[in-house]
Amino acid sequence: MTEFEAEQQIKQLIDSGQYFQLGYELIESIKNIELDQDIKNLLENVSEYYIDYLGDIEKLSPDFRRIFLTTIKDADIIDNQSMEKEDSFLISIYRHIQKDNYAVDKIGKVSSFNPDNLKEIHEELLKYTSSSQGKLSGFRDNDRKYVGYIDEYTNERVIEYFPVKSSEIEDIAKRICDYINSPDEEENIFVKPIIVHGLIAAYQMFNDGNTRLARLVQHELIRRNTNNLGYNYETPTFYATRMYYPLRSVYRGLITKLVLNHDNNAWREWIKFNARTFDNSIAVNYDNIVKLERSAIMNLEDNDINTRYYKNK
Repeated sequence: MTEFEAEQQIKQLIDSGQYFQLGYELIESIKNIELDQDIKNLLENVSEYYIDYLGDIEKLSPDFRRIFLTTIKDADIIDNQSMEKEDSFLISIYRHIQKDNYAVDKIGKVSSFNPDNLKEIHEELLKYTSSSQGKLSGFRDNDRKYVGYIDEYTNERVIEYFPVKSSEIEDIAKRICDYINSPDEEENIFVKPIIVHGLIAAYQMFNDGNTRLARLVQHELIRRNTNNLGYNYETPTFYATRMYYPLRSVYRGLITKLVLNHDNNAWREWIKFNARTFDNSIAVNYDNIVKLERSAIMNLEDNDINTRYYKNK
């Protein structure tokens, strides 16, 4: 089947009205998000836990703090690609080639988001690692893409929805970036990053790597919000990617629900799911700090590494 024939086939499916195609409904729906008290309480509890965790990071010596944050960053580079079932060999090679020039470092240097630097970050994120045969740089320039899966029993294609039309992507990307750059009216530091995560994942503006980019942006925005509290971190202090993996089907199902329902309830469920994932991620990092404390590394007598013993939570 030629590209033209594939596109015509998809167009016929869209025109049939059998499947939903995402437009501006989702980006418009964020204006009406209202959180109930249970979610507010959950977010507050996770935020308090996060602040306690930051306190333990601050107790590390500057050298060990850098080592700790760099290590969890490197781990997330693997996790973020593995979440999409990319080849572990390619990921390993990527780490050696890129060294410190990861997308997670590149995004940290962006002062204001726009469609162009969003494309640059995406390209850096997928460089050397994507198994996709399609075009990796730039926004999707065709309407052949659908969100769905191949049924493992019937081997048939199941379409859940069609993402935004390629002709609307540039404008949607600008709106998402405008939202990212706008003053944060949310009291909780996690809400806006979670919403941005949902928008990028749902709109599928690229041929590949949309949810990877969404998670990357989410973690970067949490870092910026953390620094607005008076900290000074050059990279994120935690990543939730590994916690998403065992819940991959739930994760993708909630993104689809955002698209199909694009209502307050769908957003509430998405925010609640991510907040709980953050809670679990922070707990894992607490354990990693305890591992450091118990390891021989903390007892190194090295003038270049000034270790500092700290309380086990």
